[in-house]
Amino acid sequence: MCGRSRAARTPRRHDLKEGDMTLRTWHAWLSIALALPIVIVSITAILIAHDKDLGTKNVALTGPGEGAPAAFELKAFLETADGTRYYGTKYGLVAEGTGGVPMKVGAIGEEEVRDLAAADGTVFAAGKTGLWRAGRDGLWTQAMPGDVWSVSTSGAAIFAATKEQLWRSDDGGATFRPSPLADEALSGYAAVHGAPAYTLNKLVMDLHTGKLFFGKDLEWIWIDAIGAVMLFLSLSGVVIWRRAERRKALASAGSGAHAATG
Repeated sequence: MCGRSRAARTPRRHDLKEGDMTLRTWHAWLSIALALPIVIVSITAILIAHDKDLGTKNVALTGPGEGAPAAFELKAFLETADGTRYYGTKYGLVAEGTGGVPMKVGAIGEEEVRDLAAADGTVFAAGKTGLWRAGRDGLWTQAMPGDVWSVSTSGAAIFAATKEQLWRSDDGGATFRPSPLADEALSGYAAVHGAPAYTLNKLVMDLHTGKLFFGKDLEWIWIDAIGAVMLFLSLSGVVIWRRAERRKALASAGSGAHAATG
């Protein structure tokens, strides 16, 4: 009786092998099923990290006019005293003169324009490629390089904000210098209320993007490394699976031929 109950409680070797094969089968088929999504994620991650170098924003996949105007993703609007309208979009700056045809500002190209302002006949556009300005002659030139988030005017002064610094110009945008206004105000606020905390969400994002290890400018190294490894493991896994299936097929064919001759 005792021997029987022990035998009943002990898993049979055949059952263990069968369970192991089932697990291997699920593992193999799920790996194959997810290989394509992982390959897509790996390749697109590398493309996103190098979008500027590869010029992916300039590769059109739809015809002109498809999905407009929502496809432009409007960011800012400005109408000047002479009636000219400016539309800052994710894909550049569009200018529309009175009674004229809307035209893209070629100097800025397809880069995002986030904010617009005007002072004394000069128009300013803030975007990913810097702060741009156009005088009464309509000629656009770069007033300040860098990633500029906003531009505003206060009397004769022009202010431009980047992620790290507030900049000021008192000569119509010809030159800019760092302004202490934001540092003083935010330092004063932090002294009373404290600075924003470094949250778990921020840590997770910095770990995910590699910014914690390489900084913002070099986080592409992390993205490239992870993307390349995932791509290699996915493709090599498919190759290994295919070779194993081929060996099984050859072994099965060999066994069948041996049984037939036997």
